[in-house]
Amino acid sequence: MHRKTAAQEAIEAALLSLLDEKEMHKISVKEICERANVARSTFYAYYDVADDCLLAIENRFLHKIIELNEDLAGCRKIETVDLTFFEETLRYIEENQKLLYLFMIKRYNHRFINKWKDAIKYHLYQRMSIQIDEKNRELTLEMIAAVAIGAYQYWLNNPYDIDVDYAKQLIRKTIEVYTEWE
Repeated sequence: MHRKTAAQEAIEAALLSLLDEKEMHKISVKEICERANVARSTFYAYYDVADDCLLAIENRFLHKIIELNEDLAGCRKIETVDLTFFEETLRYIEENQKLLYLFMIKRYNHRFINKWKDAIKYHLYQRMSIQIDEKNRELTLEMIAAVAIGAYQYWLNNPYDIDVDYAKQLIRKTIEVYTEWE
């Protein structure tokens, strides 16, 4: 991924600031440019429409989440699963708490949530053999991903109530119940 320019950072920060105040469909490029203190031509040098800007923010966050969870690739037995990826994911979520609260709680972003669930399902499917017949595999993967997203939403709403060690135990048990390591 390429490095953002100062103008892109200003544009994206302006969009998030506006999104904190109102729904995406009510935000115009003109408002974003005024808030970012950039010319409309600068906005259009990077994005075609306001939603492209939002999409860039979503994709950058999800790219990093996927990167953090790549550690599952080398694991072949449940006993060797190093759940530091979960701690790193929580740390990244904490660093991006304002963004995620906006996308997952305040202005529920279905596209973002679905892409994150797809990333979770991809990692589960690619790294493990699910002990469920083919007919029910998608439902199982969807349920596991939805539970993971729900847990992150819970944490965003209750940041001081999560016991990381207990959460890691739950993750390990979920993996054990629904998967069989090759």
